[in-house]
Amino acid sequence: MYKSFIQSTTLVILIVLTQTSFAQNSSDERDYDRRALDVQMSDQNQEILNQAMRAYRDRRYRQTIQILQSLEGRESTNALRYYLLGLCYNRLDMYTEAVQSFRQASQLGSRARDINYEVGQAFYAMNELNRAMNFFRASYQQNYMPAQSLYYLGHISQILDEHRDARDYFTTLINHPESPAALVQIAHFQRAESLLSMARMTERPRDIVRDKVLPQYEIARELDSNSRVGQDIQVRVAEIKREFRLDPNIMINGRQLPLQRWQIDLTQRLTHDSNITFSNDLPTTEASESNSYIFYTEVLANKSFVYNQRFIITPQLRISTTNHADRKNSDIYRNDSYTIRPMIKTRTEHTLFNRPASFILDWENDYIARDRDANKNRKLFSRSNTFTFGERFNFFSFGETTIRFKTRSYRAHDPQLDFDSSSYSLDQVVILPRNHILIGLINLDQIRSEREIASSDTLTLRTDYLIPDIAPQLTLGLNLTYISTDNYNDPSKNSADTTLIPGVSLTRRIGRNWRAKVSHEYLKVSSENPINEFTKHLTTFEVRYIF
Repeated sequence: MYKSFIQSTTLVILIVLTQTSFAQNSSDERDYDRRALDVQMSDQNQEILNQAMRAYRDRRYRQTIQILQSLEGRESTNALRYYLLGLCYNRLDMYTEAVQSFRQASQLGSRARDINYEVGQAFYAMNELNRAMNFFRASYQQNYMPAQSLYYLGHISQILDEHRDARDYFTTLINHPESPAALVQIAHFQRAESLLSMARMTERPRDIVRDKVLPQYEIARELDSNSRVGQDIQVRVAEIKREFRLDPNIMINGRQLPLQRWQIDLTQRLTHDSNITFSNDLPTTEASESNSYIFYTEVLANKSFVYNQRFIITPQLRISTTNHADRKNSDIYRNDSYTIRPMIKTRTEHTLFNRPASFILDWENDYIARDRDANKNRKLFSRSNTFTFGERFNFFSFGETTIRFKTRSYRAHDPQLDFDSSSYSLDQVVILPRNHILIGLINLDQIRSEREIASSDTLTLRTDYLIPDIAPQLTLGLNLTYISTDNYNDPSKNSADTTLIPGVSLTRRIGRNWRAKVSHEYLKVSSENPINEFTKHLTTFEVRYIF
């Protein structure tokens, strides 16, 4: 239990020991001459002691010991000599010799007020904690460095798992009028540590940590949030919140959430399509052999709500418009449209294979308005509802795996175009060396319509390879998509149509909020029916702003 505590408070203890050492050195320098005058000695002995004191003040402790040893056997100087030897041995980490010297100094009548404190430090360093406590308690009762003595009493009580006593010692230190401000902050911190240890032994530690322990840490941090101790407290609080699942940004399975719960994206895209495909009120496409620029604008807004650090509910609204630059060819501009797409995404966080996982349940509604009459007036074309069930998990150590099942109900302005579909997908993320990312997708769509000729099965295979930082803030993307569509009820087809789409993109991050992207894709459709075959090039420039 105490091992983790020691790791989190090592810096704090070093600060305290440094403070006490400097304080003690100052006290030594003030009192040497007075103590020397209290002893009747010859001028020769006085000079030897003065030499020893000068060497001590210069931190030449071994030389001080050698000088003091020349006074051995001179009764008039023994008490002071043993006292100074004890100080030197303590500074040289020779704690056994220090304790012996201080004991002899006391027996010879030394009146130095700091002997109990010095012996306490020696026993503490020797890990004789109960004996150390006795001397620190005596030092406090003599009002010698009371704050530091109380700190040692509290700290040793923590080591001995006597946390109620530790709490009381730190409370006394906090309220003592002579306690330095820095030590008061440390005492608040250590009192919170004791309260935490006490909370662990209760039946409902999480509630106690939330309601009583964490506020104590905050009190300590607010005393001086910029100090090293204040910064350590902030790190410690984050650890405790994570341990007791009290950090609202960390889910129950350890998954980290972004601090910002909402997002608004604005996207403007300009695409040159070398071969516009018709919108012909059928679930198939036909090339127009005409090219046009296409303007696409999208606004996306969402906000996440977290419940019990297990459930994430994210309402989302996406509104987009598509406009074609060719305003003369009705077969082209009849593709102008707008889409309103509300969506509710839910994630249930849990663990699978001893790693974070998420159960996915989404609902999506699409309202599509299109210039279906080619009169430059967009109106309802279709509505659809889509439900998605899935699981995101980490079966492999190199990246997340996601399995999804979708069911879609599509209702068009013409009932002849209605259909229902089921989709099954699997995608795998692979994190490669140098932060390269490989993403693979397999998706099967099964469309079923009352018009059997409109039913089809579509298999999609896609892979993306992302290479970040090929230049500062620049990411290179390579992708390849293969689509096979089988209209198995169409007697005019003996095999599936296939589509091959290789692509490349460059994405530049500009500051915190802006993204710019340039991409190019080549699309080739192959079919047994030559009418359905075509190729096209899609060149796109995109600007995105993220609030």
